[in-house]
Amino acid sequence: MTMRTRITELLHIRLPIIQGGLAYIARAPLAARVSAAGGLGQITATTLEDGEELRGEIRKVREMTDKPFGVNFAIGHRPIDDLVEVALEERVSAISLTGGNPKPYAPRIVDQGIPLIVLTAGVRAAKNAERLGASIVVAVGAEGGGHIGRDDTG
Repeated sequence: MTMRTRITELLHIRLPIIQGGLAYIARAPLAARVSAAGGLGQITATTLEDGEELRGEIRKVREMTDKPFGVNFAIGHRPIDDLVEVALEERVSAISLTGGNPKPYAPRIVDQGIPLIVLTAGVRAAKNAERLGASIVVAVGAEGGGHIGRDDTG
């Protein structure tokens, strides 16, 4: 089954499903399975040791599937400059940012033509993400683990 939406066309996936950045769980096996099933699997970078471990996870996904996948970064969890650089060097299919201001990272991602997904908890942050060139803006409430917002989306 294939669903044709703006998201599936942008991300080159069959189903408009984007796996969340699940700390310590979202590694190569999960990302590869989600992508192989038609969604966009993601590796969560900020719970990995360093850039080389991320590079290894990215390459493992590529050994498991030829489908698109992304890398998720939690801003403010730890310094992420080296991790973002690895994702850019490896030309992943998408990058998602959550938990902080995407401004320091968005231009480099957007300039390389990699779809940028930004998770936000409010209208002001969503508008900022759009101004910065986000391809997809995701509204997240407390149901999403409460990392970036206290309000629920219901």
